[in-house]
Amino acid sequence: MIFKQRKFNVIVISVMSATLFCAVIVLSSLSSLANTGPNANEFGSTGMWTAIGGILIIYFIPLLLYGIGVPAMKYVMAVLCGGGILTSVPIVGISALMLSSSNDTVMLYSVIIVGFSLIIVNIAWFFFAFPSEKNENSHTTQV
Repeated sequence: MIFKQRKFNVIVISVMSATLFCAVIVLSSLSSLANTGPNANEFGSTGMWTAIGGILIIYFIPLLLYGIGVPAMKYVMAVLCGGGILTSVPIVGISALMLSSSNDTVMLYSVIIVGFSLIIVNIAWFFFAFPSEKNENSHTTQV
């Protein structure tokens, strides 16, 4: 029973992470970050939709396999989750640096808030996916 609950929690927080990651992409394409270089995605462009589709595929294939019962996918998802953190930190940092020189402060604040939320959710994912033995033992004795 505890294993099913843990599995459900990992799936829910992974979906939250995927949603926030897609939101960061969309908000970045709406902000002044879209004007930072030739490879930046503008809102509604093919590049933006390709990035969102790629993120969803990268999230949901391992998540589907984990949901089916391949426990090794948890480690693949951990690597991807770490990559999500490493991707989010520069986005938040660049957005914060651009605040002083941009007229688009509302969108940049939105990117920063959603980016921080993504970082927090991805860190929390590790606690849900790999609970400590102390937490494991306290749950089993209560049931």
